[in-house]
Amino acid sequence: MLTLEKLAERVAELEDREALRELKHRYLMAADRHDLEGVRDCFAPDGAVIEFEGFPRCEGRDNLVAMMADQGGKPGFFT
Repeated sequence: MLTLEKLAERVAELEDREALRELKHRYLMAADRHDLEGVRDCFAPDGAVIEFEGFPRCEGRDNLVAMMADQGGKPGFFT
């Protein structure tokens, strides 16, 4: 039997999944458009740890955005 508590848990899980989908969409759209401020807004100030194949590890959203600004448009760098 589905209790009110279980239903609330299921709804919360669905809301969390949708929030992640929306965040991923915002990030990918910003990256594709080379909207670096949009990319920055997708990460917590100290929460980003990014590893791209062939590039050094980036820690922190400001370092990620700086790397993308530096590498954007260069051969081999695709968002």
